[in-house]
Amino acid sequence: MTRNVIDASTDHRKPQHPTLRGSIDGAPSWPILVPGAAYGAAFPERIRQPAASQVHSLEAFGLPTVLLDTWAQAIPGLNELQLAAINEFGVLDGQNLLVTAPTSSGMTMVGELAALQRITDRRRALFLLPMRALVNDKYAEFSRKYEDLGVITIRATGEISDDDAALMAGPRFLHDRTPRPGVTDCAVAGAFGPCLII
Repeated sequence: MTRNVIDASTDHRKPQHPTLRGSIDGAPSWPILVPGAAYGAAFPERIRQPAASQVHSLEAFGLPTVLLDTWAQAIPGLNELQLAAINEFGVLDGQNLLVTAPTSSGMTMVGELAALQRITDRRRALFLLPMRALVNDKYAEFSRKYEDLGVITIRATGEISDDDAALMAGPRFLHDRTPRPGVTDCAVAGAFGPCLII
């Protein structure tokens, strides 16, 4: 490899002489490079600004304005839990996240953020909810909020199945109660995309 670099750089009249100091035991591995402060200073236009409490700050994460307008009408802004999920734990960068917090703390919105971003990418998302009554409540809420945006919400419980074929077709915003065969936890449900268990 070193010989190839030297030959190629000499051909371009910019000789380089890479060296290896020390020794390598086993297969070499290189760290994954991530943009740091020096990169940000050199290329500020390439660094995405962190989310702020204003809902429209999420445009930098690729969420459409019409969706952000819908959220801005529903909530006054993003709270600390939601901002931490976005900025510190990468929920809008495709990272898996288990959120535990008190009732009415904004956990469902964290799941909505991840699910709707995935749906805007024409992929599927799945919500696992513990009670059928909650499934019906969220079905009504999500249908009302997102139907005009072209998002199809499907319920699948032991009693109700709006559209089992569409359950597997995507892109959809899905609700499921865990007793259904094959959908028992986020490891299985992860095939659908982000998974939020409430």
